[in-house]
Amino acid sequence: MKEKLLLGVRKVDITPEPGCRLFGYVDDLYSETVNDPLDATAFAFSQGEVSSIMVSITVVSLSQELSDRIRSGISEK
Repeated sequence: MKEKLLLGVRKVDITPEPGCRLFGYVDDLYSETVNDPLDATAFAFSQGEVSSIMVSITVVSLSQELSDRIRSGISEK
């Protein structure tokens, strides 16, 4: 008999507070309000001894350093 496929999903709001620098504009332009919320969604899959995680975030860019820190944090858990 095959092992059950397990799936977990979690979505969190990652919208910064007004006052943060706006990406893609001049360097000194900061937000005054929130127009569109940003979120991160994680999908965790597991079947037997095999597990995987897929993460989707609503941001324009992610540095390699931050990506590596996220991967390390997930691996430690």
